Amino acid sequence: MLADRPVAISVREWRIGKPKGRVICLHGLGVNGAEYAPMAEGLNKAGFDVLAPDWMGHGDSDYLSNLEDYDWTNYVKCLTAIVRHHHGPVTHYVGTSWGGAILLMFLLSLRVRPQSAIFVDVPIRTAPETTRHGEILGRQVGQSFASAAEGNAFLAQLRPLLVEVPAKYKAYLDQERYRAEGDRLIFSFDPLAIGRLSGSASWKYNYFGELKRFSFDTLFLYGAASPHRWPPDYVALAQKSPLITYNGDMKGGHPPMLLFEEQFGPIVDYIKKKTPAR
Repeated sequence: MLADRPVAISVREWRIGKPKGRVICLHGLGVNGAEYAPMAEGLNKAGFDVLAPDWMGHGDSDYLSNLEDYDWTNYVKCLTAIVRHHHGPVTHYVGTSWGGAILLMFLLSLRVRPQSAIFVDVPIRTAPETTRHGEILGRQVGQSFASAAEGNAFLAQLRPLLVEVPAKYKAYLDQERYRAEGDRLIFSFDPLAIGRLSGSASWKYNYFGELKRFSFDTLFLYGAASPHRWPPDYVALAQKSPLITYNGDMKGGHPPMLLFEEQFGPIVDYIKKKTPAR
């Protein structure tokens, strides 16, 4: 129940027989759970089920059609429902960008204890670049295309890493990133979900001091070009914790889309390492 009405949340599933555990993957703004397909294949080969919800207002989940409904409270309610349905004894979480920020807030509330949590390019303190991210996403709003190829040409200029995908997933992602509106294609998200970022310039936060509350393994990954990388003093303090792993040199450019093994390989290896033997 969100905004006093039932809302359907779509969950993409990549399952195998007799898994060692499961991984719940949470995408960022302006994309959807389909982006995790390449990593899901790697995790399946490593012995894990993978579930990737579409956040409200994205992909195949319901659109709320009200700007004010896309607030943190409803995102957390959305994640609470996902956890209630899919959290198991050995469950790892991966959150990218906005999705990882929601995951971070949720886990800081100590509502659930995962086997591990991986945060990809998640800002833990105020960064002025957050506003710029919103501006880039905002340029996708209102665009329509005659074909997926035309849409991809637009994305190649705006968010090039979204179209640099493994060939075997190109047709799949072309289909999942767009939806039909009459005889045109538009991006598969509610424009109002992006509009919520408009006030981000005034956000002030710093959650580094709160990380000591975690009682489970965490991995924080950032590309070398990420504006969200930690300052040296944060890194030094994190190195003293047995539960925090920090990597500020993630491969594959910024922002990381986890489409190639050089990007998601370290995540798969980390999850394997943090999974108890059966």
